[in-house]
Amino acid sequence: MAGTWSGHWMTAERIYRIKEALDDKLIEAAINAKVVTEDNYVVRDLMPATDFGTTYYDHEEWENAQSIGGNSWVTAIDVSLDGDKLIGFYGALGPSTQGVVAIRFKEGDSVRDVWQVQSKRVGLTTGGDGTAFEEGFLAIVGEDEQIIYAQDANIVVDFYGTASPAGADDTTVLLGRVIERPGKVIMGSTQKTRTRAGLLPWFMVTPEMIERTRKALDAELIRRAREQGIIESDRFVLRDILPSTDFGTSYYASESWESATSLTSSNWTTIINTDLDSDKLIGFYGYLGPDDNVTALRFKVGNALVKDVWMLEQCRMGELSSPSTTSNEFQRAHFGLARTPIIYNGEDTVVVEAYGAEGASGAFKGILLGRVIEPLGRVIR
Repeated sequence: MAGTWSGHWMTAERIYRIKEALDDKLIEAAINAKVVTEDNYVVRDLMPATDFGTTYYDHEEWENAQSIGGNSWVTAIDVSLDGDKLIGFYGALGPSTQGVVAIRFKEGDSVRDVWQVQSKRVGLTTGGDGTAFEEGFLAIVGEDEQIIYAQDANIVVDFYGTASPAGADDTTVLLGRVIERPGKVIMGSTQKTRTRAGLLPWFMVTPEMIERTRKALDAELIRRAREQGIIESDRFVLRDILPSTDFGTSYYASESWESATSLTSSNWTTIINTDLDSDKLIGFYGYLGPDDNVTALRFKVGNALVKDVWMLEQCRMGELSSPSTTSNEFQRAHFGLARTPIIYNGEDTVVVEAYGAEGASGAFKGILLGRVIEPLGRVIR
């Protein structure tokens, strides 16, 4: 069997299971290939420039640098894995600025699968040429149809584009996962870890999952705070993050989620750098947007250890804010839930960096969903 289903027809629980099944397969295959060990690996989201190279993606942004269009197949990606990671795909998200209607996955010259994504879109056309949709496509594979590329494989991805507007790079998002040893991109400590990282997009998240994740985060914060001697008995407060109170006025001038730091186009900008000073713990469990200026968030401890990278474009709803065929102004990131919440201990330095989209300017305005535990009386009595 091959091809995709419309994600708009699937339940969130089913899409989550498909993504989790891909993680399971990647872990098993990577252990068997001796790329990782069973007690030391990281599974993370795809990062376009990091994983496919700057020839195909100039930046960590899903804007393909190739000239797509002309009612024909065009090679969008052609890279060989270097033996230290495996990559798997489970779907694609649009709309496409180049009118992509089909995606072909090959290993070298051999075709692995073809996805006809035009049939997976929902919504009305807002542009006269049929390339701008109020809702784009969401194509998801079946339970046993994920596409996995092993180490040393030659990954070739072709896009079939129906239009070629001048000056527009294609914005189709490939939904996928990467497994590699810790330290290549995230979790660069000397300790062993088994981490399933990344951000779960809105289309695979239910209210019950959000509730379970937050409750589990609260429980872990309580456990760690007691273990580290930050709280005594039940004299503690668990509360929502207050940006200025928790991160300082250098980064948030008020208790409003608008960073005091201006973003940098196509590069990382530090939007938080705060010492916890042994008096509280902080955990992040999700992201709320949109903020079209940003394509990714990177969470670090100080300047050395990268705990996770959240790719925000996979969370966009797929709406164009302009009928122009050259517009890249998507309502990109509405909601994402952390696959594994990010926790900072009492003596950690919390560093969060935002990757500015091409042409980004102004402040980061996304909302970091999280919780704080501290002794009773510091903020709430």
